[in-house]
Amino acid sequence: MNKNDVVSVVTLTGEFVGKFNDQTTEQYVIDDPRLLTQTQQGPAFIPAVCMTGVQEPSQVRFNKGTVVFVIKTAVEVEKEYRKVTSGIII
Repeated sequence: MNKNDVVSVVTLTGEFVGKFNDQTTEQYVIDDPRLLTQTQQGPAFIPAVCMTGVQEPSQVRFNKGTVVFVIKTAVEVEKEYRKVTSGIII
């Protein structure tokens, strides 16, 4: 993964989409993360990573012990993510 690649981080508690920043032996560092949720209209991004956290955090560190896997995000989902985080429609 390269810096700023849009990636999907699947954890034991949910799925997140954001821009890859860095990784250490213990953590993945993700910029502009969004929680992916399912609604009646289909998948949607929540502008936070948890119910009580700040809105639109600039960065989150995921402990590798809770991450199932990290993978480059599908093109269609990346387009929607970029639209949500930047307001630009690709």
